[in-house]
Amino acid sequence: MPVFAAVSDTEEESSTEDQFVSAHQTLALFYPPLTLAVSSAIELFLKQFVSEWWVPLNEHNHPAFLQSVRARLHAATANLEKILFKQKKHDLVMSTVFGVANTLIIHMRECRAYEDSGISLDTYILHYPHSAFAQLLSREEQENQLRQLATTILKRLMLKSDVGSGVLVCLLRELLATHLLGTLMKTCSDPDFINCLMVKHLLKETVEQQALSLLKRSKEDDDVRWFKRKSTADSQIDIPKREEIKTRPPHSSPNEAPLPTEDVELLIETTFALVVELFDLSTKNNKAWVRRSLLNLLREIVRRSYTQLVAEHYNDSIQALLSPEALTQHVSELAQTFWPQGQWTPPPHRSDDEKQSTKRQARTLLMHHAIPGTLRQLIGDQNCTQSMETLWTRLQDPLLNRVLILQLLERTLKPLFG
Repeated sequence: MPVFAAVSDTEEESSTEDQFVSAHQTLALFYPPLTLAVSSAIELFLKQFVSEWWVPLNEHNHPAFLQSVRARLHAATANLEKILFKQKKHDLVMSTVFGVANTLIIHMRECRAYEDSGISLDTYILHYPHSAFAQLLSREEQENQLRQLATTILKRLMLKSDVGSGVLVCLLRELLATHLLGTLMKTCSDPDFINCLMVKHLLKETVEQQALSLLKRSKEDDDVRWFKRKSTADSQIDIPKREEIKTRPPHSSPNEAPLPTEDVELLIETTFALVVELFDLSTKNNKAWVRRSLLNLLREIVRRSYTQLVAEHYNDSIQALLSPEALTQHVSELAQTFWPQGQWTPPPHRSDDEKQSTKRQARTLLMHHAIPGTLRQLIGDQNCTQSMETLWTRLQDPLLNRVLILQLLERTLKPLFG
């Protein structure tokens, strides 16, 4: 009798699995183009990271395993969509922004304390065992932190029936912690990757600024030529009045709730706090009291007169980054980056000469083009150059970068999955 019962249970589990696979055979998100982009990315992922090792083991080409994995990836994506929809966009974004800003401020203070000590990093860790560097610098502790983060993510994305399998949870936790999060942390903490990112971003900003400058100069020349023609043209030409000219409304979603006033003020305070730490304008620096006073005055002016402008700029930025169209573009660009023309392409090998060249270019761009002219006038040209030199030097240390990236991963993923 127990044998028949066991057979019955096995058939029931098989039937349940077949129903699950059938229900999640395809993905259906709220935005059809996003569904296509994510489905394509999942298929590329399956081809590279699952089929590559499974196909040689699957002598009879049975499709059950790949179908089951695909169904679970679809279900995990649908669960992620539900998690995001349950949270208000502003709350999620603001908690992430404040968490990241707080992490950056603490990291900069820790770096400054370490630099002022004038001792080696190993000695600093021995003298200050409770510092973030001492607690997170060891590879063993970093791996433990990544495993905890992977466990948090899996609990929110996995099916309840799969969570009960200790072997499966352990396998997925190690894969997620080491091959995904670990690789991400290793890549993002590499000074060469950071230098390439700075060069790409700052060069783009420089080109855009030059284009805007040329466009502004061209527009001024056109205005001059227009007024000259106007002075000799027929006086019957009607020029529209200023109030008749319709301006383009700000690009924001009609269903998007405005950012609360207290969040706007907190966003302003956080931005200025980052500026204070980046340029060492805290009260501990007695030489910077004049610039600190000017910065406090500017902060009060912004708080009292420009909160609405800050809120509109925030809404436009969020719409540009997190709209359905933007999310679709992000997923498509990610797939195109790693799978150009549908084939997995690892990053090309870079020689030492190429790395050194990028390193020098990143330093030059960061020191001379990263700070807007208005802020440079307020903070001081010499202080801006020195601060960017300090920032660049810190980013060349892969050990400190690993600590920072680990903290940023926790600050960005825990609000989402915690």
